[in-house]
Order: sequence, then structure tokens, then C-alpha cells
Amino acid sequence: MNFDSTFSFTQKRINAIKADNKSRTYSDKKQPNLKLTVTEKGTKTYFARFKVSSKSHNIRVGDASSMSLDDARSRVVELLNSYRLQAHSALDSLTNNRQLRLNDIFELYKIGELDYRNTIAGRTHGLEIAYRKHVQPVLGDVLIEELSKKFVRVFFKELECKGYCIHNKCLSVLRECLCREPTASCFRCSCMHG
Repeated sequence: MNFDSTFSFTQKRINAIKADNKSRTYSDKKQPNLKLTVTEKGTKTYFARFKVSSKSHNIRVGDASSMSLDDARSRVVELLNSYRLQAHSALDSLTNNRQLRLNDIFELYKIGELDYRNTIAGRTHGLEIAYRKHVQPVLGDVLIEELSKKFVRVFFKELECKGYCIHNKCLSVLRECLCREPTASCFRCSCMHG
């Protein structure tokens, strides 16, 4: 039976996949981080594939012949949550041990918000691109307590020549990073208000 590379996994469909002349990887529509690799010899293996803190992970979950589909989906969710928790813990310890820079705040925002947003074909979110390309080189290493309205105003004045769209994306990413309500692993920064 021939399937598209992305479809809703069912045990029946997985059993119906036949080996091809090369290895193929399939994605589950219900759990996009669950992958099934079928080798040319017919071996079927589940993998968890995801990104946390801009780092790609491809982890073998188990053999499809000895693991149920429900168990594979559950294991993927466990792995994803575990890696996200580790990333949150690393950033929490970072924030407790030294003075914060804008890069630190952006990483908290990215892990707490951007990593959960869906993008087309797994692309990098537009706000992350705007931050990395335009904000980070100028403001990334600035200590949060050194940011002031005047400092940020000068940055945006220099940014105007790059165009309206870039200006607005950079404004959005700074507003999202610095003016969000606190969550369990984040905190509020009032540097943009004073």
C-alpha cells in the first residue's frame, strides 16, 4: 500500500506499509513529532523528532513491531515535555545566577512562547528572525537594567531606514519579550516602562 509521507497513523496503516528500495520516513498528522522510518529491509521504527531551544532532537522511541501506536505517541509527548522542562530549568538557573541581558530574556520568551507556535513546514518564526537579525546584534548583550526609553528610541530611529516591516517586527519582539505577564518560569521586566 502506498501512502503520502504525512498521514494519520493507525495500527492498520502502519502494518500495511511495505518496504521500498530505500528508507522512507512518515509523519503522523495527529502527533507531528512522531515519525516512522521504514528501511529497505522492512524494519519499522518510531522516532520522536522535535526542536527545543533551537536544538534539533531525533530520538529512537521503539520498534513498531513490539510497540503499540498509542505507546509511541505517549512516549513522544513524554520526551518532548522532558526536554522542554530541562530547557526551562537551565534558563531558570541562568536567571538566578547572574545579571540578565536581553538575549536571556529573548531565550525565556522563545522557550515559553515561540517554541509552542506552529510555523509552516517547521520554519523559524518571523519574530525570532527579526530578533536574531536586527535586535540581537545591537541590543542582545545589553544588561536589562541599562535599557531605557531613550536607548531603545535611538535603536528604532536607526532601524527606520530598513523599512516599516522590519521596524514593526522588531518592535513586536521587544514588546513580547519585555512586557508580557509573568508565567511560572518567567518574570516581568519593567525596563520599557521607565
